[in-house]
Order: sequence, then structure tokens, then C-alpha cells
Amino acid sequence: MPFRKIVVIDDEKDICRLMRSILTELGDYEVFVAYNGSMGMARCLTEKPDIIFLDYVMPQEKGSTMIKLFKRNRITQNTPIIVMSGLGEAITFEEKESWSWLTDYLDNLDPDQELDAVKIPEEIARSLGIRVYLPKPFNKEAIALALSYILTKDASV
Repeated sequence: MPFRKIVVIDDEKDICRLMRSILTELGDYEVFVAYNGSMGMARCLTEKPDIIFLDYVMPQEKGSTMIKLFKRNRITQNTPIIVMSGLGEAITFEEKESWSWLTDYLDNLDPDQELDAVKIPEEIARSLGIRVYLPKPFNKEAIALALSYILTKDASV
């Protein structure tokens, strides 16, 4: 496998360390980490990565905002992005106007809030042109599968 640069953007330092460890086990990757969106953008402009792993929910910059910024920048516009989030498996809808279950994150959700306001990050990612979504918690095999897809198909955004 050819040498590739990867930037991991996640506000959780433990996730960044885990990703670095797994990615270096999986192949000949040079892994750079960033703990927020602006640091991630700077890292991407400097390193010109082959792949970006982007946490969708971060305290400062939204994942959707970062995706749009990456797409507008000539250096990152064609770089494949793998969106990561713990919310994808946390929100499950029933057809009967109720939630099948909610996590603590959604416990204080206003019941009158529009459903579109709480779309699953995977749906939002797809609407922004992202084809690879990695739900948290993940394991080495899930990361390998996401990478395999990126490396074997034209999954660039």
C-alpha cells in the first residue's frame, strides 16, 4: 500500500490517539491530528492529506461547516472525508411520531422541535456529498473497511 497522509480532526484527544494507533497498525500512514476545526483546516492546508477523518460534533465548529470549508478550498476540495460521529447510532426514529430511544445528549430536546433540526449526522453528511460515515464507537475493522472504500473507489467529495 502506498504511503498516505491522513488528518484526524476530533475534539476528543483519546479518539485522536486511538485513531493514530489504529491507522499506523493498518498501513503505512502518516497521521496528523487536530483537536478542533480551525486547527484541522490549518493542518490540512499544511500537510495536504490524502484522507480526512472528521468528527461531526465538536464544540467550536460544526462538521457541516467544516465540510463546506474543505469543499471550497482548492487544496482540500477533492480530498475524501470520512465523517465520524457518536450520534448516528444514537437517534433512531419510529414511524409513529415517537423516538425509539434517545441518548443523554437528546434528553433535553424540545418535543415541538422540527424533526429536520435533529437529522442524523449520516443523513447530513450524505446531503453534503460525503459517502463514508463511521459511527462511534468504532473498531479497527470498521476503520479498515472505511479506508478500503476510499482507497478502492472514487469516493472523493
